[in-house]
Amino acid sequence: MKRVRIKLASIALGLLLALDVKTYSQIDTESLETTYIQIRVKKLRDDFFEVKYNFSTDEYYIGLNTLFYLLEIFTLDIDSAKREVSGNLDGKKIDVRFPVDKSFEMNGELYVAPELLKEYLNFSQVSYNPNILSLELQPNFTLAYEQREKGKLERMRLD
Repeated sequence: MKRVRIKLASIALGLLLALDVKTYSQIDTESLETTYIQIRVKKLRDDFFEVKYNFSTDEYYIGLNTLFYLLEIFTLDIDSAKREVSGNLDGKKIDVRFPVDKSFEMNGELYVAPELLKEYLNFSQVSYNPNILSLELQPNFTLAYEQREKGKLERMRLD
């Protein structure tokens, strides 16, 4: 009987520690402020792109719903509550669940740390310049405006 109690106590302690680690690894959204930066993706520019910024840790988080809208990526589904993105991106299957300590949901928008774009979403370069508040992204896929330009050139060639 004593062994059962000790075993139950150790299981309960393990669960409490696991819950404690999960609580501390989540992002403190109360300390985040809304700020605007310039975002550059090839020829696309948005001078008032909203991000969530933590001034004490100098970290910022990008809203994926807004970013996908800017880039006209409509083939990916975002489940903000589960922090998941799935679908097809330029012929590549994407099925990602972002880590709790690098992503969060706020008001239906999924925010992620910028390095996750490079790690999970097929971007080759993600560089932030704090002096001019500018984020430059280099995707490894064809953007919608590039496909339209290519189509225009092809139509002009055929005419």
